[in-house]
Amino acid sequence: MVKVRASKNITANFALNKFTVTFVANPHASIDGMKKQTVDYGGSTISVTVVPKTGYHFVNWTDANKNVVSTSATLTLENVQTNQKITANCSREYPE
Repeated sequence: MVKVRASKNITANFALNKFTVTFVANPHASIDGMKKQTVDYGGSTISVTVVPKTGYHFVNWTDANKNVVSTSATLTLENVQTNQKITANCSREYPE
């Protein structure tokens, strides 16, 4: 405990939380756009697009828990509130 012996002005400084979003592709694709982005709390990423290698097609984007985030080849994450790793999944197999 500090004893106050005179009047003092005290300022509290706050900063907006920032999070890292990393976009990666499985070995059958590449990412067009900024792969690692720093985003303010509640903000959005800059869009990225998956580019499948010849003979492969885009399937989906998944998060670290393998949950599907999107089935669109171009992705923008909105309302970012945590660090995230998002994977673009491509396959040679076409669904029947």
